[in-house]
Amino acid sequence: MYSPPSSSKKQAVKQVVIYAAMTTTVLVVVSILILIMLGYRFDRTAGTLEQGGLVQLNSIPSGASLTINAARLSATTGTKTTLAPGQHAITMSRDNYRTWQKTVEVKSGTILWLNYTRLIPTELPVEDVASLPAVTSSMPSPNRERYAMTAQKTSPTVRIANIDADTPEITTLELPEASYTPAKDAASETFRLHAWDPSSRYLLLEHLYDGEREWIVVDTDNISNTRNITTVFDIAMTKPQFSQSDDYVLYALISGDIRRVDIEAATISAPLVRNVAEFSFFDSSTLLYVTNVNDSTKSRSVGYRSEGASEPRAIRTYSDDGSVPLHVTAGKYYNQTYVGIAHDTTVDVLSGSLPSSDSDDPLTLTAIATLSTPEPIDFLSNKTDGRFFVAQHENNFSVYDLELLKATTTTIRGEGSLGSELRWLDGYTVWSGLGGTLRFYEFDGANQNEIMPIANNQRPALSPNSRYLYAPTVDDKGEFHFSRVQLIL
Repeated sequence: MYSPPSSSKKQAVKQVVIYAAMTTTVLVVVSILILIMLGYRFDRTAGTLEQGGLVQLNSIPSGASLTINAARLSATTGTKTTLAPGQHAITMSRDNYRTWQKTVEVKSGTILWLNYTRLIPTELPVEDVASLPAVTSSMPSPNRERYAMTAQKTSPTVRIANIDADTPEITTLELPEASYTPAKDAASETFRLHAWDPSSRYLLLEHLYDGEREWIVVDTDNISNTRNITTVFDIAMTKPQFSQSDDYVLYALISGDIRRVDIEAATISAPLVRNVAEFSFFDSSTLLYVTNVNDSTKSRSVGYRSEGASEPRAIRTYSDDGSVPLHVTAGKYYNQTYVGIAHDTTVDVLSGSLPSSDSDDPLTLTAIATLSTPEPIDFLSNKTDGRFFVAQHENNFSVYDLELLKATTTTIRGEGSLGSELRWLDGYTVWSGLGGTLRFYEFDGANQNEIMPIANNQRPALSPNSRYLYAPTVDDKGEFHFSRVQLIL
């Protein structure tokens, strides 16, 4: 005879069903959340599930309104959003600032960082901070807290402005008489800033006089500690550069060879690399170099020398007469080493590793991109923690972006020729003072902005908090000023 299930059995079955439904619901919700986190969304039109890309959005200052493909977002910068693969028009706007806009390509499963936007105020009144007798050279410190200027060509003085304060003070440093050689012909004399050391304490000053050149290391914290390294070592040197790891060490070309100059110990190393045309630093322990033409082999090389190694190592060798430019640079992006080599009108970007230069380990570098320029390449550099390779040719610059795997070329506006390497305001903004007007360009040439007047061949400086931009200016009467505009209102 049939006997219905007991109430306890019914309760057990009911619990199993409930637990199974709860588990299934949790798994579905978790799966949906994971898919959302990975950028997936349901396309109602196509009826398919597709993976988009995450876009991180920020600006200086933050709080800008966002429009994507003509649709206004409820959030403001900084924020993030997921967009379908393809091209999207993005606009950032804020009251009293110029509108920023760019069309970007979003790829499935990737992150696009638009966190470098610098919003420029609609109006930029120029404020004079101080009057100056003249400005012949200028240079902001690496930490952006100080700004150095030389006044008149023949004056052995350096002015230091502390731009980390909202009301800068300018200190005048008089070089000790023993630190420079008096010129017999005053018209031949020039004092010119060459470089700051990485700690932002020491300045390298070039002194030209009577057809001679000498190099002076200025201690901006203790002017009496200033030293004339040319007379200390009694040797001519060119293209000196501060070490990246020791404030009181220089590397320089002496009779065409790279040597290490220890100012404190008053010692000069044996030649590290011979017959060198130019050199630079890859990191604190690696020198990159380009050789002059070898008369016997009729060739030139680009290579590197590791700190502590016994020999340099060539990366590539070119057979030519030295009539076309040859440059090398390198960077590390997300712990991967990249090397850029410019020869004539071509830049090759290589990926791999640089073992110790005297190691027997094979040199494995693979070409990942090639850029061609219409003119020979004047300067080559690597910027923004290894992300950008920058090739400058006349008044144009080409950038290969390792993040986007994309190359762009931009023409600098203004009358005249650059004649020197372009400078970067930050990791994403190039500036030029061509024609007496300071202009900003993003790394890809987008969002160009005129900012303020600037004296010929001088440099701007961004305050540490990014609120002010400083630069030497000249008024209609030909009088010099240390001036600024306010970038964050």
